[in-house]
Amino acid sequence: MYRACCFMVFAILLMLSSASLFGQGESYTPEEIHSKSSQFFFEHMMPPETGHHQFASLQALGQKAKDGDAKLRREIIYKATVIINDKSKDFQYRWQCIYVLGDTGDVEAVPELVRMIQDSESGLSPFAAEALATIYKDTKSMAAIDALRKAAATDSSVREVLHRRLGETVPVGNPTPTPAMEDVKELAPSGAPVPPAGPKPPVSKPLPWPFAGDQKAQNIFNNYQQATDTYIHCGLDFIHPAGTPVKAVGAGYVAAIYTNYPEWNTHYFFIVTPVKGGKKGWCYTHIDPRTYTFKVGDYIRRGQNLGSLVDFSLGKEPGVAHLHLQYASFTKDSSGKVTLHNLLDPLYFFDWKDTVPPTFKPLIFVSEGSTRQFDADDSGVASVNGKIDILAAIADSGYPEHMGNIGTPVVMYSISDGTHTKQRLVLDHRGDVGNEMLTKPLYLTYEEKKVFFNPDGFPRYQMLRVTKTDGDGLITSRDASECWDTTGRDSTGNALWPNGVYSVNVYAWDIAGNRSVVGARVKVNN
Repeated sequence: MYRACCFMVFAILLMLSSASLFGQGESYTPEEIHSKSSQFFFEHMMPPETGHHQFASLQALGQKAKDGDAKLRREIIYKATVIINDKSKDFQYRWQCIYVLGDTGDVEAVPELVRMIQDSESGLSPFAAEALATIYKDTKSMAAIDALRKAAATDSSVREVLHRRLGETVPVGNPTPTPAMEDVKELAPSGAPVPPAGPKPPVSKPLPWPFAGDQKAQNIFNNYQQATDTYIHCGLDFIHPAGTPVKAVGAGYVAAIYTNYPEWNTHYFFIVTPVKGGKKGWCYTHIDPRTYTFKVGDYIRRGQNLGSLVDFSLGKEPGVAHLHLQYASFTKDSSGKVTLHNLLDPLYFFDWKDTVPPTFKPLIFVSEGSTRQFDADDSGVASVNGKIDILAAIADSGYPEHMGNIGTPVVMYSISDGTHTKQRLVLDHRGDVGNEMLTKPLYLTYEEKKVFFNPDGFPRYQMLRVTKTDGDGLITSRDASECWDTTGRDSTGNALWPNGVYSVNVYAWDIAGNRSVVGARVKVNN
């Protein structure tokens, strides 16, 4: 799992605040930008030059283009365009070059960006949207804004960019009716469900962050509930340049040092337990073992320098430098192998101020276990029958402009016509998530999400079959048999779901208890 978490953030890292990333680590000086050729910076985008942050060359190329004459800008635009269109090049290299086009501030880059925003199959359209927004802010190019508005009508990721970067809201141009969604009024004839109580605070006062500054300066990207196609992330990812020192968040004793990949320096982890001989505590991953300031058995002070983030560009596969931090119990077998079991969302230990509730896309109703949607009438009300899955796409962030890849810990649903009602807890991943390697049957895969929207858009939406749950809040294999069966009958033979119109609500709560709800009406027509 430690190896895989590095790549979750890989393709969309720049959709964090670029300015904040450029402000950390070593940037090129104005003198270096002037003296070095554009080719030098293209060659040092992947990987970056030693001692410079991961996007130093990208930043330098944009500045070089703005400082240079028209000939130099055309040269940079041409080189970036060649790389973007070379599908043999690394995906990260290509999308960095898209950002280079935007950072040139030159309208000559617009045609290529317009072509890329229209190419939904490449996975690069969200990056082209960001670049077009940058150029429009610099030049007021009507070609740039017109392309954004046109693409936004059918692409949710472009709509998000247009709204976030330029403050525009574009109506969705979808000719296929979708289930009617209530933006304000909650549709719950039998009342809203109430989630279980959350974990008690594990500390009397918040622990210090592992990096200098407040919560925004931590650059938390992936969180405890974030699901991939194969596992639940179960930790916090703090993105910082390689070489950044990491501070201990709590005092204790080094209980174990281990790696599943001894041939690399990138995936070592160690565990600090609050008591000597303890079996639970903080696990730190992706700190360079050559910089460790301790050995097994040593006492660690709160705030102690533990070492520096490892440089992933030196590994066998590239990745993004970051600290993976989790709170877990552990066991060690006779061979020395360490196995972790996650216990609690680490954010409960820190001064995490989550002020933004989760967001939803409209609910989708499909045949159970499939991606086949039920038809809707002209008002958008779907007519359903048989065994059904309800699909809910949910995203979350911690605060305004937080470009994180954050999962939502608590989800519930309600189906009701005021007389016939079903309410269930779908997910509760604030504490022990159970088997972290089990994402099915609840979460749709990347390929399945592509049927409904662009999974590479931002913010990142997780899509859940909320009806795939037995109501205990954990993902287990037995949830696969669950669905909404509109043909079900009770013990006396009466229909559980008589034909008629039902209100469906899906609710999501973040770690701070901020709640969001999405509602739709459907017609049962057995």
